[in-house]
Amino acid sequence: SCTTLEAHLPVHPAGADREFVLAVDEYVEALCGDPPTAASPWPVDSAELTAADQRLRDALPRHGSEDGSARVLVSEVATITRSLS
Repeated sequence: SCTTLEAHLPVHPAGADREFVLAVDEYVEALCGDPPTAASPWPVDSAELTAADQRLRDALPRHGSEDGSARVLVSEVATITRSLS
């Protein structure tokens, strides 16, 4: 996933849309979940992760349809969400 995204990053990235960046941050927070303890598995709230994925998708059109790296990121996030849900 990361390799695909890195391969499509622009040489000179355009200014990032604040709403899109916020949606990415919210997705990362949802992906991290609650802090795990040594004796418990890594918890992920599937409903929260799915909602964060949708917010990221909703923020994409405002970011610009020409931005390939944003589209690749949203696609990779969808793959991660499907794998964990």
